Amino acid sequence: MKKVLVVIATMFLLTIILSSENVSAWNGEIREELRYLNTVETDPDPIYSRGYNPAVTVLVNGLVVAIKDYQGKLSYQVGEEKDGVMYWTYPEEYDTGKNASITTWQSYQVMEIHEGESVFDSNVYYNLGRYTDNGSIDWYSVGNVYSTDAYHPTITALYGAQFVVSHQNLFNNLYNGVAFYDSVETRDIKWVQQGNRYDTGRTPSLTAITPEFESPWIVKTHVLEMHQSHANNGLWYRIANIPIKDGIEEWGPSVKFDNGHDPVAVQLNNGHILTMFEGASGNNPTWNRIGKVVDDKIEWTTNTYTEFNGTKNDVVQLGSAYVPNDFILNVRQSPDDNVLLYTLGKWNEGSKRIEWQN
Repeated sequence: MKKVLVVIATMFLLTIILSSENVSAWNGEIREELRYLNTVETDPDPIYSRGYNPAVTVLVNGLVVAIKDYQGKLSYQVGEEKDGVMYWTYPEEYDTGKNASITTWQSYQVMEIHEGESVFDSNVYYNLGRYTDNGSIDWYSVGNVYSTDAYHPTITALYGAQFVVSHQNLFNNLYNGVAFYDSVETRDIKWVQQGNRYDTGRTPSLTAITPEFESPWIVKTHVLEMHQSHANNGLWYRIANIPIKDGIEEWGPSVKFDNGHDPVAVQLNNGHILTMFEGASGNNPTWNRIGKVVDDKIEWTTNTYTEFNGTKNDVVQLGSAYVPNDFILNVRQSPDDNVLLYTLGKWNEGSKRIEWQN
C-alpha cells in the first residue's frame, strides 16, 4: 500500500510541475525541487518531463538543451549533470510543431528544425536561438521554412558554423541539405545545397564525427547518417565528408548494421561510435551497439545489447573542451505513455561497453 501511495503522489507531483505554464526561466541555480523526481525509489528510470519525440544537444559550458513536442507545442528545457544526477528547468514553449531535432554551434548558439503542427502542413521549419546569461534560450530567428513535402527532419553541426540536414518525403526518399551561417552579408542561414536525394528509407538521424580521431574536442569534419529501411526493419548507415561551405559531393556506401527502429548515434570521448535504437520486435527495448570508424565504414566492436526500455531515443556525450565530463546522456520516451525519461552512463574500458546507471 505504501508503494502505491508513493507512486500516486509522485505522478500527482509530476502533473503539477509539468503542467505549469509561463513559469520563471532558469536563473543559474540548480532547481532542488526537481531532485525528488530523480530519486523516487519506486521508479528506477528518472523522469524529467512529459511529451513526445525528445532530442538533446550539449552547450560549450556543459549544460544540455532538451526539446520535445506535446499537444502540438514545442518546448525546451536546460539540464545540468551534478554528481551523477541531471537537474532540469521547467519546460518553456518556443514554437508549434512536432518531431524536432536540435544542434549546437559556436558555443552558445542552437539551431532547431521541426515538422509543422498540422497534418496538412508538410513544411519543415527551422529556428535559431542563443543561450543567454539568465539560463534561457533567446529565439531570435523563428518560423523559417526549410523544405516542403518533408518529414522527420534531423540536423547536426560541423566546423565553420556549417549544418547538415536530412529528411524523408512522403514516398520514403531521403534528402539532405547543407547550410552555413553567413555572418557577413545576411547574418542568417545560407543554404548551399537543398533537396539532394541520397537514398531511400525512413526516420533518418545525423551526427557529426571525426574518423581520424585524436581528441574528443577536435573539429568534426564528417557526418554519420543512419536510417531505417523503407521496406522492412533493416537499419543502415552512410558516412560523408563535408567540405566547408559546400554541399555533399558523395556519400559513402550504404551499409546494413542491424534491425530495429529510430536509430541514433554519437561519437564518444574515446572516438568510439555508440548507436542506440528501438528493437524490431516491438516490445520497446533500447538496444546499444558500439564500433569505430575506419575509412568510410564502422567496425563494430561489441554485439548488440540492451539494459532498459524506451522509444524515440536520443543520446549525447556530455562535457566540452572547457568542461570535461565522462557521462553519456540518453533521453527517451516511455514505451507506455508520454513520460520522458533519462539515463546516464559511462564507458567501461574492460567490457568495451556503456555501463548505464539504471
